Amino acid sequence: MYTNKLKLQLTAENDTYGDLIMLDNIENMNDGKAYYYWKWVSDHFDSLQYDYVVKTDDDAFVHFQNLALNLRPLPRNNLYYGMNAHNDYIRGIIEVLSIDNAHLIASFPFNKVEWRGHEDIRLGSWLIKNKKKKLRLIGEDCLIFNDPRVLTTYMPSMWKPWASPQSIAIHWLKGIRAWKGIIDIYFSNN
Repeated sequence: MYTNKLKLQLTAENDTYGDLIMLDNIENMNDGKAYYYWKWVSDHFDSLQYDYVVKTDDDAFVHFQNLALNLRPLPRNNLYYGMNAHNDYIRGIIEVLSIDNAHLIASFPFNKVEWRGHEDIRLGSWLIKNKKKKLRLIGEDCLIFNDPRVLTTYMPSMWKPWASPQSIAIHWLKGIRAWKGIIDIYFSNN
């Protein structure tokens, strides 16, 4: 629950580390939040300074060095990268856009009809519609995982063997035990 106390804590975190984006809209999962994130990115970052921008879930670990290594050979324009979903869109675990795509999104006014629904599907639909043939949808299906310790029948096609130190992102990290597993993989002193 987003209380005044939590808002103060988040503001203190951001004032200290500058690592949060706090949008000025009501939290929602499927009612346009993604549009407002990409617009914020466009308003605050330019293409001279950055090639790519990333959006990920708060229950996902992203190994940014591995991500950077995988992005290095990819195009700097028109890129839409992440875990592929049937060549239609990139799953919301981690979505990477070239900065020009973020600027394109921000150049259009918010359209509730276009952005209402599962935000990853809506982003993919919007990009495919507005980028026409220029969009470079590149799916990474080997290095992005859901935590296989989370037992569910939700999207069984996403289950793969457990992650490795070369993985880019691991999703559905629910609780201390799951995050401890990530620490053991990536930050162990062994």
